[in-house]
Amino acid sequence: GADISVHPDYRGMGIGKLLYQARKELVVRANRRGIVAGGVLPGYPTHRARMSVHEYVERVVAGEIWDGTLSFQLKNGFAVRGMLENYIDDTNSDNWATLIVWENPAYRSDSSS
Repeated sequence: GADISVHPDYRGMGIGKLLYQARKELVVRANRRGIVAGGVLPGYPTHRARMSVHEYVERVVAGEIWDGTLSFQLKNGFAVRGMLENYIDDTNSDNWATLIVWENPAYRSDSSS
């Protein structure tokens, strides 16, 4: 699962939540530690004249700003663990993305999986 997106005409219907839920269920079934991903920042261009991308992410995490992707990821149990410079060719975000992680609460380290 390198990328998840929902067509704009179908957003707000719970499809993204179901996709994230399916990913997490697979990780639990396979007894993996979690999910690590890079998350784009589609809302940053609106704020880039007033703040750095780092401040933007801090404010999204604090709940002060809504970002269509990062806020959704946070709401689905992911945490920001860092920033990824030159993650994607995207001049709107100066090529930055977030390093996000979801940790499997059911992970068993003693398993042979």
